[in-house]
Amino acid sequence: LRSLIIFFVILLHVSMTYMLDTPSWWYVVSAESSTVLLVIANILDVLMMPVLFFISGYFTPASYLKKGVLGFLKDKTKHILLPWFLGIVLITPVIPLFSGKSVDHIIEELTKNPFYLFHAQGHLWFLGVLFIFLFIYALYASFFHPANERTLGTTKKNVSVLIMLIIVSIICAYLSGTY
Repeated sequence: LRSLIIFFVILLHVSMTYMLDTPSWWYVVSAESSTVLLVIANILDVLMMPVLFFISGYFTPASYLKKGVLGFLKDKTKHILLPWFLGIVLITPVIPLFSGKSVDHIIEELTKNPFYLFHAQGHLWFLGVLFIFLFIYALYASFFHPANERTLGTTKKNVSVLIMLIIVSIICAYLSGTY
């Protein structure tokens, strides 16, 4: 399942290059465009991110129970926050070079705004947001109501909520009228 979802995320990003009306901020904008790829990109964009967050959230209580609050936060810092930070520092500065920007442009942006790399994190946004959600969960679970073995597991309610969120996401994307 994870491999299929990752394939769809890659397909989404490839589709964005060739879709009709590619946003100007996208890294590579092709002169050739396709309405079919626009539809594929819109559907995948609406579906894949909630599914990835849902899967992560689904396994979070079990991980928290297994490791405890400090072990959980240490593990998430090592596997999510550290790669996010290294990506911001080592990868983000190089990305504009592939879209025709010069090193001088990057230095100028950093001079104007020392937090430029964090604002221009591109594809790494998912890791930063995921870590924030996991950190909030750890705080919540440690202070209010930690999960226990009895409360873990798939229920019809969880699947119903996921289906409802997907439907609402599709409707919101359709009604927004913009990508």
